[in-house]
Amino acid sequence: MLAIGVRSIMASIRKANFNASLNRNSAGELIGDLSAPDDEQAQAVAQIIQIVNPDVLLINEFDFDPNGIAQTLFGDNYLSVWYSLPTGEETTPVEYPFFYLAPSNTGVASGFDLENNGEIVTTPGELGYGNDAFGFGNFPGQFGMLLLSKFPIIDDQVRTFQDFLWQDMPGALLPDNPETPAPNDW
Repeated sequence: MLAIGVRSIMASIRKANFNASLNRNSAGELIGDLSAPDDEQAQAVAQIIQIVNPDVLLINEFDFDPNGIAQTLFGDNYLSVWYSLPTGEETTPVEYPFFYLAPSNTGVASGFDLENNGEIVTTPGELGYGNDAFGFGNFPGQFGMLLLSKFPIIDDQVRTFQDFLWQDMPGALLPDNPETPAPNDW
């Protein structure tokens, strides 16, 4: 009986995934852009979120900062603001009292020449750095994720696959180094 109740509650929760492209070229730049309520891109993203009004929202391409400053600024300066739409209607502010941030592999130096150009670039922001990072990014956390929720998030039960190796993925297609006889050895 409890499982049926949980399923019906989960079915009525509005969930959304939004690739907001709130990423910037250098660490901290998103915080600067969200510090005032005048960033047109962030306004447009906030308006869409307010109109859709999901209960749980995963925002992709939201640069990671370990202190959650960008998330707080986005909530205070954008999601909590009334906007007038071109239709004459107004959006309604939305509040997400719960959020979850986690570091990602984007922009984390691998120490390897992943693009096979003969160079290993390990300095964030340097030309070619993102190509040799575990996940493409000009700095650690670029293109990160932000989870917003109107319901509590049980942080200690969140799982991460940050350390999961592609080679351990069942059926993983591994690239091949054509200069060696071994298959799938890149």
